[in-house]
Amino acid sequence: MHLILARFLSGQGIVQIVNVSVGIVLLWLLPVEEYAFYVIVWFLLVVASIITNLGVSRAITTLAAKHFEDKLYLGSLYLTGLKINSRTYLVAVGLVIILSIVVFFEKEWSMSSISISILLLLLICWYQNKVNLQQALLNVHHDDKGLFAAGIIGGGLRLLASGFCYIWPEATVALAGSLIGAYASNKMLES
Repeated sequence: MHLILARFLSGQGIVQIVNVSVGIVLLWLLPVEEYAFYVIVWFLLVVASIITNLGVSRAITTLAAKHFEDKLYLGSLYLTGLKINSRTYLVAVGLVIILSIVVFFEKEWSMSSISISILLLLLICWYQNKVNLQQALLNVHHDDKGLFAAGIIGGGLRLLASGFCYIWPEATVALAGSLIGAYASNKMLES
């Protein structure tokens, strides 16, 4: 049991270090205005993610714990969670649009940058939501290798993509990197 816990903690610790590194790299590479814009959009992403998930991934972990060997049950549980989150995602989309109008009203950022960033944020939210549901099932199976692989692929790609901010120091480039990471994690977990 100690070995499983140690592997899980060390793997997740590495993933967190990679994710923190992304923030540090962006802090260095993005101009202050772009970094401020990135932080605001990231705040909207956090709001959208909370509303989209509403604890469904935790519920999946709890409900699946008693049936961890029943693949049909787990599949049905995942699809039910995805269906619930599809509905709450629509609420999150509406709220993000309203909040973005309030937050960005009469600010210096261009309408195209705001629109592209909101689109990227909503795509990141959707893929990250799917990753959270899939990770809930990995937690049930104590699959520390799968959790590490999904986290390191997503975080690693975000870190690599952040390097493009050296050439194009824009928040939309950083958000595109986050989308690539979330999409890659989702694809890895689906396979």
